[in-house]
Amino acid sequence: STGVGATGSSSTGFTLAWNHTIAPTANYVVMAISHLTNGTSSFTAKCGGVTMTLLGSTPSFETSPGPYSTFFYGLANPPTGTQSMTWASTANYNYVAGNSVSYFGVGSVAAVYTQFLPATTAVTMTVPSLSNQRLVNAWASGAGTGTTMTGYSQTLRSLQPEVDNVNAILAIGDAAGTGSPVTFSGTGTVSGKWGGVAVALSPPGPAMSVGLHGD
Repeated sequence: STGVGATGSSSTGFTLAWNHTIAPTANYVVMAISHLTNGTSSFTAKCGGVTMTLLGSTPSFETSPGPYSTFFYGLANPPTGTQSMTWASTANYNYVAGNSVSYFGVGSVAAVYTQFLPATTAVTMTVPSLSNQRLVNAWASGAGTGTTMTGYSQTLRSLQPEVDNVNAILAIGDAAGTGSPVTFSGTGTVSGKWGGVAVALSPPGPAMSVGLHGD
């Protein structure tokens, strides 16, 4: 399942929050964040009050203006039911979008990949995969007014377009592993630099052959 997501901005320390109804069968939840600030900060991501682990990021993929960053978190065995997802920043001046997706049948995070793209509208990253994995991807950009993404090549779980003085774009999607490289691509409606993260989720044991699914 996918959370309802949220966007927001603040000129002081800031917490973004949204609800996510996590099914009883789910045993892993991810959170992705797009963040624009003008200062240093520490960040904390939580699911139902439980701290999540930072799996990967593309820090400062755009620095002028910026810095813009993409952050990607995970939590095994999350609390189920309707949970409050929160992401807190201690920075002054925060412009943030965030959302979360939950999965079942996850045994481990097998790999994390990142992609820094120069100013472009052709957004793409290709990662290796195994046939029993689930690949989860997030993209953010420093592109300007109203930036969104079209033609996403995999299953799009959440899309939060850029809103001036509120948030940078954030797109989250996933794909089943194929045993061959998997490409996450789309077209930005405004040229800008992009930061992408992809995470490979594997089932519990080497004997497992059933693919993973969202809850």
